[in-house]
Amino acid sequence: MDSQPFIPSKMPPSTSSNTPSPESHSAESAPDPAAPVPGKLLGTATLTLQTQQAARLVRGRAKTSDKPAIIGLLSFAAMCRTIWHGVRADDPYADWWRLKVDGAIREARAVLDRERRSLDPLFARDGAVAVQPARSEKPVRIALNFTNPDAFRAAQVIGHFDGLACGLLSLAHAGTLGRDEARHRLERSGRAVRRVLQSAVGYRYLGLDRSAVRQGTALAVQAREVMGDCPQSLLDKAYRHPVHRPPQPGAATAGTESNSVDPDGAQSIDELAGPVGIPRVPDADSHCEDDHEP
Repeated sequence: MDSQPFIPSKMPPSTSSNTPSPESHSAESAPDPAAPVPGKLLGTATLTLQTQQAARLVRGRAKTSDKPAIIGLLSFAAMCRTIWHGVRADDPYADWWRLKVDGAIREARAVLDRERRSLDPLFARDGAVAVQPARSEKPVRIALNFTNPDAFRAAQVIGHFDGLACGLLSLAHAGTLGRDEARHRLERSGRAVRRVLQSAVGYRYLGLDRSAVRQGTALAVQAREVMGDCPQSLLDKAYRHPVHRPPQPGAATAGTESNSVDPDGAQSIDELAGPVGIPRVPDADSHCEDDHEP
C-alpha cells in the first residue's frame, strides 16, 4: 500500500491563558522598584607640583600688619563656590564675576603658552648637551576636592606654571638662559596666575536675583553700592559659562557642597572680598629662589 503524505489539519487559534494580554505585558516591562540602582559617582583629582613657586600659589598667604593677603587656590575655590550659589539664585552679579574669572583664566593660559613655546628652541639649541626640565626629588601632591569647574581650571593653570618654572630654572642652571631673564619671565608668568586667583575677589552673595535688580529693591541698591552697576547685557540674558552652567532652583542638584577651607585659616571670604574689579596683585613671593634651582 502506497504511503500518503501527512497533511496537518488546520487548528483553531489557541485561547490558552498562557498568552499574555496587553495589560500583563506592560506590567512585566515596567521597571522593578527593587532593582539595584548605581550609587553616586566618586572620583579623585590630584595636583602634583615640583616647585615651591607653584606650591605658594596653592597655599596663599594670610594678611598681616605689614603684608597684604595673597589669595591661594583653596581660598579661590571657596569664593568660586559662593559665586556658583549666586548663579543658582539667578544673581546677575554672580554671572558677571564668572565672566571675570573666565577671562582671567583664558589670559593666564595664553601667557603661559607663549612662555612655554619660547622655551622649546632653547632646549633644542645644542644637540651635544641635552637639558631636560628638572623634577623635584619629593614632589607635592594635593588632593583637589572642589565642587565647581572654575577651581579645577585654576588648578590646571597652576600646574602649567609649575612646568614652566621647572623649564626656566633648568635653563638658567645650565647657562642657556640668563638668570635675570629667567627671573623676569617667572615673575611675569606668576603675576598672570595670581590675577586668576584674585579674579573671584569682590563678589558678595546677597540673595538677590535679576527681578530684584530690575525692580531696584533695597538689596539691589546694596549690591550696586558694594559691587557697582551690573552690565545691562547680563540683566537681559543670563551669561552662559563655556564649561557648564549650574542647575537653577528646582532642578536636580549634585551632592552636598564641600566645606574645605584654606589651611592657613586666617581669612574668611568676606575678609578677602575687596572693591569691584581685580585688585593689584602683590609682587611678594614671586621671585626665583636660588637655593631651589636644580
